[in-house]
Amino acid sequence: MERNMRSYPYPVSKGEIVMMEERKKKPVQERSIATREKIIVTAEELFAHHGFEATTTNMIAREAGVSIGSLYSHFRDKWEIFLIILDRHSDLVYRYADSALAKLLEKDQSLAEAVKILIPGLYSINKRHGKLNSELERFIHVDERAAGLDEEWEKKEDELIIRFLGHFRSSIRIGSLPATARLINLQLRVLFNYLFKNQSSLDVNEYLDAYTELLLNSIDKSS
Repeated sequence: MERNMRSYPYPVSKGEIVMMEERKKKPVQERSIATREKIIVTAEELFAHHGFEATTTNMIAREAGVSIGSLYSHFRDKWEIFLIILDRHSDLVYRYADSALAKLLEKDQSLAEAVKILIPGLYSINKRHGKLNSELERFIHVDERAAGLDEEWEKKEDELIIRFLGHFRSSIRIGSLPATARLINLQLRVLFNYLFKNQSSLDVNEYLDAYTELLLNSIDKSS
C-alpha cells in the first residue's frame, strides 16, 4: 500500500479510497460554503443598516452566528466582504439589463416603448438593495479596488446600451454610439442614486417619466 494511503480494515482499490475521502470532504465543503454565504448576507444587512464604517467584523460574526476566527478564515477583512457584495450587486443589475434588453429587442417594439419599459425596470432592480446603494456608491469613491471593479461593470453596461442604441440606429439622431452610451449610463447612475436617497420625499415615477421624455426628445428622430 502506498505511504500516502490510509489503512482500511478491508481491501479496497486506490480509486475507491479517493471516492471515500471525497465523500468525507463534501459535507465539510458544503458547510464551509454555507458559512461563507451566511457571513456575506449578514454583512450586507449590517452595512445597509449601520453603514460601512460602523459595522465591525465582530458584529458580522456575532450576527451570523460564527466565531471571529471562522470569519477570518473566509475573508481577509470587511473590505473584502464589501467588494464581494458590490460585485454581486453589479452582476445582478447587469444580468437583469441583459435579459430585459434581449426580450425587448425580440418583440420589435418602438424606441419609445422600449425606453419606457427599460428605465423603470432598471431602477426597480437597483432599488432591491435599498439603503445599501448609497454605501456602495460611496465605497466606490474611497477604495481603489472598488473603483476598479465598478469601472469593469460600467464598461459592460456601456456595451449593453450600445447594443440597445445600435438596434434603433435608424430611428435615433446621435453621433458616437460609445460616447452617447457612456453619457446615458452616467445620467442613469446619478438619477438612480438621487432617487434612492430621496425616494421618501418625492414621486419616483414622476422623475423616471421626466428623464425618459428628456432622453427620447434628445435622441428620437420622431420627437
